Amino acid sequence: KRNNPAVLLIHGFGCSTTYWRETTSVLTSAGHEVYALDLLGQGQSAKPGRADGIEYSISLWAAQCSVYITENMKNRDVVLMGNSLGSLVALSAVTGDFTAEVQAPPPAWQTRCKGICMFNCGVGLNSSGISKEPQWNPLQRFLIE
Repeated sequence: KRNNPAVLLIHGFGCSTTYWRETTSVLTSAGHEVYALDLLGQGQSAKPGRADGIEYSISLWAAQCSVYITENMKNRDVVLMGNSLGSLVALSAVTGDFTAEVQAPPPAWQTRCKGICMFNCGVGLNSSGISKEPQWNPLQRFLIE
């Protein structure tokens, strides 16, 4: 079992860890240690908002996953598996793209990442800051925000 990489399951928008119940069973039967977490603001996780200084983004969730891997999957090879929004979160976590936005160091576990599985990838959902781009007029900015 320890020879197989551990798997972190990352759900899509509006879902939770329960989304992966069948997948967890199959992966466990195949000898993988399986982890899953609810992204901040979804599932059973805390739901802070802008009043709390939290702005949900791919980078925020990727940082959450990186911390989770660091704290819970120590010295294990890892595969990230994401569905929809979770695919983008997984990709950002593995590449370290999130580090500039959340001012975090590059994840030390990247070298232990043996793969990434992206299902129903939500391409284009990473629109954080899009309203600040110069092509939008004031009305468009208002509607986007």
